[in-house]
Amino acid sequence: MNKVCIIFGLIVLVSVFSPRVYPQPDLAAVNDEQQQKAVAQGIADAEHDFKRGVYRIEVYGLRGTSKSPEEEYLEEKYRIKTDPVAGCIVDTAILGHAEGYNKRMKKLLLKKYGKDIFEEAKTAGAVVSKATERKPENLTMTLAWIADSEKPDAKEYVFVINGLVAYKTLDGLKRYIKGLPKGSSVTWAPGCDRIGNEPLLSSEKDMREFEKYCESYGIKLIIIPSG
Repeated sequence: MNKVCIIFGLIVLVSVFSPRVYPQPDLAAVNDEQQQKAVAQGIADAEHDFKRGVYRIEVYGLRGTSKSPEEEYLEEKYRIKTDPVAGCIVDTAILGHAEGYNKRMKKLLLKKYGKDIFEEAKTAGAVVSKATERKPENLTMTLAWIADSEKPDAKEYVFVINGLVAYKTLDGLKRYIKGLPKGSSVTWAPGCDRIGNEPLLSSEKDMREFEKYCESYGIKLIIIPSG
């Protein structure tokens, strides 16, 4: 009898203190419903703004500090502003509202102006971008030694670009090369008297590896052989 009571008591304890399983809501369905509500709200807000003469497009995500040529064109010619509503972290409410708002606002604006002003802005922006993009450069690199070096017993060398910019390390030179426009060229006549006398690209192997590095960024390294 006692054994039966003990077993029955254990069963009761386990049933009371064990986690209870409740039916979980369908999260996908919940999120979808929230997004659809946000879409509807976005449509309503777009219609309200349009009636007041407020024209804007909602954007989110990582953006630069300046506006794109396309955005500037829309704002200057049609008073359509780009409105950042969120950064990299968004939720269904933000996504839904932007989807509804932008779709309705674009439809209303296309009807108002009778043409695809967004495609027009894209074309105009591409023209501006091409006109202002940095052109390829043809540079000359020389190797110079520092006259007032802190190491008087050993020459310290620097890479000099066009006689204006100098780099003491190969890493610094690589960062400069990486930032050049694609299609640029760097002409270099290393000379034979320096081979083995200092550590900056002092071997044929190092030179070829540096040449490959330049090529990986669309920069042509022209090495002029020693005479």
